[in-house]
Amino acid sequence: MSVLTYGASGRTRSFAWLLVLGIVLASLNLRTAVTSVGPLLEQISTALGLTGVTTGLLTTLPVLCFATVGAMTPSLARRIGEHRLLLAALLALGVGLLVRAVVESATVFLLSSALALSGGAVGNVLIPTLIKRHFPGRAGTMTTVYTTALAVGTMLAAAATVPIERAADGNWHVALGVWAALAAVSALPWLVLLRREPARVTAGEGARDLGPRALLRSRLAWAVAGYFGAQSLLAYVMFGWLSQMLLDKGFTAGQAGIALAVFTGLGIPVSSPCLRSPHVSPTSGPW
Repeated sequence: MSVLTYGASGRTRSFAWLLVLGIVLASLNLRTAVTSVGPLLEQISTALGLTGVTTGLLTTLPVLCFATVGAMTPSLARRIGEHRLLLAALLALGVGLLVRAVVESATVFLLSSALALSGGAVGNVLIPTLIKRHFPGRAGTMTTVYTTALAVGTMLAAAATVPIERAADGNWHVALGVWAALAAVSALPWLVLLRREPARVTAGEGARDLGPRALLRSRLAWAVAGYFGAQSLLAYVMFGWLSQMLLDKGFTAGQAGIALAVFTGLGIPVSSPCLRSPHVSPTSGPW
């Protein structure tokens, strides 16, 4: 049931604003595990003794986690509920960020990064679903809020990680650990929202036509997959390697982080207008 169907009571408005706050805070965190690593990739690789292959695996983890865990998210949501799953995802994100910030083992760093990225992958799939469920009459507006917060969080992690590292006397552990605290804060609204878990929808006859086989036969589905696949390729190559490429060209770590933030921020003003078209269904891109 949508919050818009409850009436205009103060309690309903409070619930709606709590939902908005929860969505914004969660969205701010979904990419911090990705873009906080790029500016410090050289320091992390040196400190943990990462080989070229291991470093490549680290930068590939976002794609692997978003593809595999994201595909399992709808099934998990049907089993345990959307609010509970999003809360669990944010907790996993925070724990993963915290663990990788304190370890000195390359293996544990990779595993905890995978845990954090998995939490982000779940949130990336769930939040658009929650927007359509709770704000059916304002899906475009709320999707714009979501994508803007997502881009701001991505930009913030890219730009602020190196200054935090410098403020901590070159301690990259502190620079990465700060984002775990932000993830913990984002989980607080969803602890309250657990009491308002939306009713689970049982798939009807019409839903069967939207299964994997039908998608494989759909030209539109292949076109959308190709578009977002190309967008993801650009995004994750940039997140993983742009900072290191700039460092190799003589940029400082701070300058490389700011450049990554600027490239990310350019997506904010151009992503919102497309949601205003009544012919475009609001979706979340890989950014």
